[in-house]
Amino acid sequence: MAELAVASPGTLATFNDVDGRGLTAPGKLARLPALDGIRGLGIPLVLLYHHGLAIFGIKFGGGFLTVSMFFTLSGFLITRLLLQEFGRAGSIALKQFYARRIRRLMPAALAVFTLVALFWAVFPGSTRSLTVRSMFWAIFYGTNISLISQGNSYQDLFADRSPLQHTWSLSLEEQIYIIFPLALVLILRSARVRRHAAAVLAATGVLSFAAAWWWSMSSGNTRAYYATEARAGEFLFGAAFAAFWLASTRVPAIAAFIRSTTGRLAGLAFLAAEVLLWVSVDLNTSWLFRGGTLINAVLVCTVMGYASAEPNRGVARLLSNPWLMSLGQRAYTIYLVHWPVFIFVDRASTGLSSPLLFALRVGITGIISETIYRFFETPILQSKLWAGRRLARGCLLLVCGALIMAAFAPQPRVGQLIDSEALALQQQALEALPQVAADAPAASLIDPTLPARVLVVGDSQSYFVGTGMAQMWGVPFGVDVQQSAGVGCGTAPITPMQYLGSDFPLGRPGCREWLEALPRILQRFQPQVVVIVGGLADLSNRTINGSDQHIGQPAYDLWLQTGMSDFATKMGVTGAKVLWLTHPHVDPPNPPDIDQYPEEEHIRMDRYNELITQLAATDQNVFTADLAAVVANRPGGEFSRTFRPDGSHMLLTEAQDVVDFIAQAIRITNSGE
Repeated sequence: MAELAVASPGTLATFNDVDGRGLTAPGKLARLPALDGIRGLGIPLVLLYHHGLAIFGIKFGGGFLTVSMFFTLSGFLITRLLLQEFGRAGSIALKQFYARRIRRLMPAALAVFTLVALFWAVFPGSTRSLTVRSMFWAIFYGTNISLISQGNSYQDLFADRSPLQHTWSLSLEEQIYIIFPLALVLILRSARVRRHAAAVLAATGVLSFAAAWWWSMSSGNTRAYYATEARAGEFLFGAAFAAFWLASTRVPAIAAFIRSTTGRLAGLAFLAAEVLLWVSVDLNTSWLFRGGTLINAVLVCTVMGYASAEPNRGVARLLSNPWLMSLGQRAYTIYLVHWPVFIFVDRASTGLSSPLLFALRVGITGIISETIYRFFETPILQSKLWAGRRLARGCLLLVCGALIMAAFAPQPRVGQLIDSEALALQQQALEALPQVAADAPAASLIDPTLPARVLVVGDSQSYFVGTGMAQMWGVPFGVDVQQSAGVGCGTAPITPMQYLGSDFPLGRPGCREWLEALPRILQRFQPQVVVIVGGLADLSNRTINGSDQHIGQPAYDLWLQTGMSDFATKMGVTGAKVLWLTHPHVDPPNPPDIDQYPEEEHIRMDRYNELITQLAATDQNVFTADLAAVVANRPGGEFSRTFRPDGSHMLLTEAQDVVDFIAQAIRITNSGE
């Protein structure tokens, strides 16, 4: 790509030294060590968040916002360099820019992808999956697009546990890197627009935040989280701040305030607010994409202002701790490495407690990332390794190797992909709910005909129903909707079983703990309505009294009826009414050697729904609603890809009609009619 020249830089405040302290001299840009420090501060929060470890009761639910911080920081640093180049030379050399980005980012990523493919081919696991598709999208920076097309949400605990899923953020950032320099060149070409570069970038960022708001309102957080147009605002606010700081006549006054005693105290407050945001929100926070990411971007820009105005004092000095800086310099490599390590080194394979498992994961991540950083990434950046055209040949070799090994990586069966750790995390989250006061209202404060609290329980389908109803109905109507999903678990007693092609001689892992936790959750949460969404586990082949049985056989049906009745009684022990939804047919993805799982047989699900109806007819505290019929009669059929991307779980953000049906069923159940 040829170098594109732009008009004279003189009208953009010449990007000169604005306050006599050498902050923005066109000949050089001082390194801001505090920016490495804030990266270093973010990395432990990402690790804690992805592991799910709570420290002193803090769950770090907003750890994903540190990735948002990386976006904003990248926007600032990239724009700062490009504008400095423009201020010095009157042009931006796009070819050199893209070459630097490739050398900085691609070799390390491809090295990690190749290692991932090698490990997954040699050491296949029962709870993880690596496909050529996921490898292709990771290599060519399209993971976020792929996840959107599959309908996967960031919270989707039941999708394939891909060791490359975290590359969605790298993909999104690279897509911005491709487009942004071209857009900046267009801005700088016009003297009139150039004078207002910061405002133009900020306004474009606001449009992006508005897109995130729209997607979160219209189709849930999936697209708001993954879509480039919805997340570019975080990058653009960093870019706008860089343009503002380099050119605005207001900067000297701002810098003077930052250096004052009041300013330094304010800086500590801003940093504390940033960290508080990172640890206090989670992906279910209703305002996350309706201002939350915008607040995060503004706070990051504020910290960057402190780092620029006073590099060696106050907040900047705090963040310039050598340990934080060293961690920040390795942030990219650590981020690349940690997710595959966390997937590969899991509780099932180690048997360790959560704190010890976290320590092991972090230790392995540190060793691998430091090796790559010292002996591969840094020498390439310094052109001591793969100089010149050798870079292209080396990258091509890694691409071919990663794709070939991914093609031969064994694939686990669907039933083995379900993560028992996800169950433990959900269980812990609900057990941590505050004790509901004895005088807590029993009705919604917005609509008194609705219950104040609804608990959704069952298998993995209940997770989707519970989170979907909380977002689409609970918040607007003042109903606290929580869920406790027994992932891969049934409502009947624990027995040896075969679940989606996988044998579990002792029953599904974690199911016993889930069943034992439910009474404590009920006592703590005190719901007025408990919604049960059961399904596949009760349809699986089981060993009962030494013989193999399944639903549809008289002995099994009698056994299951007894178990369902006992479960419904336990759910109503605190006085809650029970709503048991019928379950739609399922069509989960099958491996090449299996045409159909037994659980997919429509006759089994139909019989299960008959048992639900019979139970509701004989137990006055149990109500039922025919969700299966509603799903079967929806436009596009019961297996609509947008509504049920994996052929089983329902995305209620794509089905307002289903939300309305379940909401009406809850209303009727609550009234006791």
